[in-house]
Amino acid sequence: MSQRPSGPKYSAVNTDEAAVLEEAVEATYGAMHNESDPLASSALEEDSAWLKEQRLSHQSLHWLKRPTVIMIGICLFLVAFAASSAESTRQLITFKLACNSVAAEMGTGDVCDPAQTQILVSSLQQAYIIAVGCTTIFSSGKLGPLSDQYGRRLFIGLIVLFQAVGKLVKYFVITSGPELRFSLMVLTEILASLCGGVMTLVMLANCYVSDISEPHQRTYFLGIIMASLFVGLSLGPAVGNVLISLTNRMGVFARDISKVSTSAMTAVSGKIPREELVPLKVEIGLLFLVLLFICTVLPESRTQSARRMSRSLSRSSSQASLTRPDAPEAPSARPGLLSMVNFLRPLRLLAYPKDQVAPSRYASIRTTRVAVILLVLFDCLFISIMTPMGEVFVMYGVYRFDWTAQDIGSMLVVTCSFRAITLLVLSPILSHKLFSGYFGLRTLKKRYDHVEWAVVTTGLLADSMGMLLLGLSPSSRMFISVMAISSIGSIATPAVNSALVKFYPEQKVGELFSAMALLKNTLQIVVPYLVLGIYKKTVTHGIPQLLFFIVAIIVFIGLLVLTWVIYILDKEDARIARVAEAEAQMEEELRRQVHHRNSSFSAGA
Repeated sequence: MSQRPSGPKYSAVNTDEAAVLEEAVEATYGAMHNESDPLASSALEEDSAWLKEQRLSHQSLHWLKRPTVIMIGICLFLVAFAASSAESTRQLITFKLACNSVAAEMGTGDVCDPAQTQILVSSLQQAYIIAVGCTTIFSSGKLGPLSDQYGRRLFIGLIVLFQAVGKLVKYFVITSGPELRFSLMVLTEILASLCGGVMTLVMLANCYVSDISEPHQRTYFLGIIMASLFVGLSLGPAVGNVLISLTNRMGVFARDISKVSTSAMTAVSGKIPREELVPLKVEIGLLFLVLLFICTVLPESRTQSARRMSRSLSRSSSQASLTRPDAPEAPSARPGLLSMVNFLRPLRLLAYPKDQVAPSRYASIRTTRVAVILLVLFDCLFISIMTPMGEVFVMYGVYRFDWTAQDIGSMLVVTCSFRAITLLVLSPILSHKLFSGYFGLRTLKKRYDHVEWAVVTTGLLADSMGMLLLGLSPSSRMFISVMAISSIGSIATPAVNSALVKFYPEQKVGELFSAMALLKNTLQIVVPYLVLGIYKKTVTHGIPQLLFFIVAIIVFIGLLVLTWVIYILDKEDARIARVAEAEAQMEEELRRQVHHRNSSFSAGA
């Protein structure tokens, strides 16, 4: 971690008052409340020591059996690579099937209406979002605690298995006829998400990282997790384009589908030739290879004793919450059954309850609770808005700039590559060299600090300005260039996640990520549906770029909210420091009076 510069340029004129206030608060109130609640303090110390012992046990393992961020990063990279390698082809095939359906429904013969095709595809995406959101609500709330008890690898493997089976079934649905089979396509998405979707997979990856990393390593490791996704998302489309080009040269495709554009898709085609589905076959094969890697190579991050202890704590917690002194003993299966059904329980952690935080937080818990809730809401809403925007970018490019499969692939390659570079290279430079080093800001251990605020502000400004410029872009090249530059915005989410982790005890990190995944999946039912609904309306009225301006305003409002969060935290620390200083002065004055009184008695005697 970068230290504050020692030179006179900033040490005298740019002191970080927040850091000084935090140290004063922790020194005074931390000691007071730890002494007043020894049981809570002892429990926290015991859990921290246990987690540290678990990490030390990993160091004694062979490198191939040792859980590392590289191992879980490889899994995420391969999953993202497999999905994105067929994304451009899948989008174009979906548009072709939708075109056939529109032409058949409207009776227009060999030509379909491109606007109606856009609306049908948007409706399909909305149905995907609702179906996947409803399906993953239960899994996102339960997989975090269950992975504590039975291991991360088991559930990571189950997620990939259902994804592979869902893609395989969708392949058979696509090849079953020339038109878009709306209901069956939605059912395949439900099947793929039965054990959790991409957000649940990322949540388990974050839990995996929390098991193996020390607190000071966690921020960078979380960035590596996101970078692994973006690297896979950037290389996948490039390989997909190469695969399409090779099959075209070998004469596999009846025509060059990489050159099929919107104008070409207004012409009704017959049943999708199997040769055009080669990228989808490659995707399915890669997913099953990833599953094989998880089952044979990926090490488990939680030791057997850790899993056993989590199961024991879960049983005792369930029995304690259900047993009353005046009630007859419940059947032995009831606690476990209710524990399985109560998948919403992790959401309680997001309200920052007093019994779930360190005693040193009690003095400022009201302000801290407001800050935590706002950070959580921002992170979940931001992800829920930006997720459907990825689909909007593709549909807007096809509608406005007549994109081909290669154009879609190029857009994915450029944007995901820039995001990966931003997270791996630019983010550490901004955090350590610029904000912490040059400007002299310090990272704080216990709360959202000014370095994280500066990183978040930079990212959200890039996102907000990028959305405005996307709506004004007159050409495809300009549109993709703006998307590449606005990829700087990807640094905001890891910084917010890193800040949230600081507010909770270390042993609550896994449950925190599970609760956030549950809230995100719940919002995925509503927010993306509204975003795509707005896009459909703007397309109908001929102003699809209006959505970009709306999102730009929302992102800027989020920036103002997070700035207010850092303000109220600084203000609360200043208040506590003043109270501590006043108490210290009163204690010193009382000590002086007692000493003066004792001296007077001694002189009189």
